[in-house]
Amino acid sequence: MLNWPPLSKITCYNMNDEEIASSFRGKLDLADALMLYYYEAEPLECTITVSTKSKKWVSWNTENVEKIESHINYDLTEDGYLVEIERISTPSKKHCTKPFAWRLTVSVDYDDDEEVEKNKTGLRYKKARKDASISTIQKQIEKVFGLPAGSAQLVDSEREPMKTELTIDDLRQDWLQPKPNQIPSIGEIKVKLKSPQQELEEKFEEASKRHDELNSWMEKEGFDSERKNDADHEIDEFLYNVGELIDETPLNELDLYKEDLEGLLDNFTECYHPNYHLNDMCEKLEAEYDGDVYEDIYNRFQEPFEEKFKSALSALCKLHEFVNNVYLARQ
Repeated sequence: MLNWPPLSKITCYNMNDEEIASSFRGKLDLADALMLYYYEAEPLECTITVSTKSKKWVSWNTENVEKIESHINYDLTEDGYLVEIERISTPSKKHCTKPFAWRLTVSVDYDDDEEVEKNKTGLRYKKARKDASISTIQKQIEKVFGLPAGSAQLVDSEREPMKTELTIDDLRQDWLQPKPNQIPSIGEIKVKLKSPQQELEEKFEEASKRHDELNSWMEKEGFDSERKNDADHEIDEFLYNVGELIDETPLNELDLYKEDLEGLLDNFTECYHPNYHLNDMCEKLEAEYDGDVYEDIYNRFQEPFEEKFKSALSALCKLHEFVNNVYLARQ
């Protein structure tokens, strides 16, 4: 199970019964909530209680208890932690509106092949596991350093983005392979001699293309909201006007142009983020379908949605980076 049950309440307590994390409506990331700012050498021990008002979750039978345990394990191990789960409550016919409790012991999962200083247990010092996906580590980098969603991108030795389904081991092996020295072609040399205006136009066209692809896919699959539509208008208007000759724009106007792009990036991230739209669709469809709608929807849409979202955001980030570099060079 990839997500908490719909309409659930999750609460975590330390060993002194003090609340350390909580969430309503099933939107708690345990790795963030418990471990992001935990720097102690010893494993974290806590208790967690879960309850839900979803009509699909009737009693805390063994099957439902195991679903929650599976999600707890997935949530923490995907971010590189080890977790021991011990039941405090006992599976029974008790209704799921009543909380079920577990005791958790969470520690850093060090890679066996390389020693890592054990006193540095903070999140930034963990060595990525070999089997961790590229997607997971990119999200972890964004989380640790407070970066916008989709802004971190791991690349291969050719500086091309790694496919999100590949693993960290694939990344390491690619970079460790010896690469032959190649003489650049005339075409490659010409590419490096582009004028600022040519580069601006190419980055503008790429950003427009990726934004259109994301929009078309979302409309085709039925994702729609006022939140996205408002962002659409702002982004389309900005991209339409972005074709000004950047090398003829006065420095003070270029600064405003740069600030507009920064605001656009924040707005795009907030209004298009896959988690928002997936949760929104799941909640709308919950009453219409039988079964675990959340899991079905996430399994079907999460990967293609995140891929198109990251592609569009990356193109906008490159446009912003280029404008920023031109601004700094002309100061």
